[in-house]
Amino acid sequence: NQEDVGAVKVYTYRDPRDVICSYARTVLKPEIESGEIDKSIPGVNREDLRCAIYRLFYRPNARQLDYRLYVWEANNGAPVVFIKYEDYFGGNEKTLIEGLCTYVSQFEDVDTSEANIDRILEETSIEANRKRSLKLKDFSEYDEHGIHGDHISSGGTSTWRDEYDWVTAVCTDRHLGDFLVELGYENDREWFKEFQGK
Repeated sequence: NQEDVGAVKVYTYRDPRDVICSYARTVLKPEIESGEIDKSIPGVNREDLRCAIYRLFYRPNARQLDYRLYVWEANNGAPVVFIKYEDYFGGNEKTLIEGLCTYVSQFEDVDTSEANIDRILEETSIEANRKRSLKLKDFSEYDEHGIHGDHISSGGTSTWRDEYDWVTAVCTDRHLGDFLVELGYENDREWFKEFQGK
């Protein structure tokens, strides 16, 4: 996701394979429940994941090019913050908020006090977001904070290794190419081979 916070640009990212699994559980949920998408068809045990891959990454290299644009801007002096989901969520949220407040305060008037950081931490916690999401009908609805209904599907934990099979892994590799390597989630493009036979 890309978002401008005043003079600062924020680029947040998560392992695309977990994004795919989350998308299948949330955005595709109505289509799965109605039978429009069959989670298992002959030869494809996880048709929902295959659909998620196509819908998220149907434009070859588009998201990779977006990421490279932000990297280019950062390398040329633009105030860009890169937030890797796995580095901060699940226990390190306060470090993230402190870092963001300190960084943004270089460009705008931001309250960096401990009390304000604790307030932000409480208001944006996964528990607070879950309560907000329960007030909404489904993922297609969202509140003024940008919180979608039914968007916390696995408590923020990684599930892709348990959900992937051979077809899903190959499909992901073909659509994402070396983006997983560029983002630092894999060392090479051999990762999908571990799912052979699964």
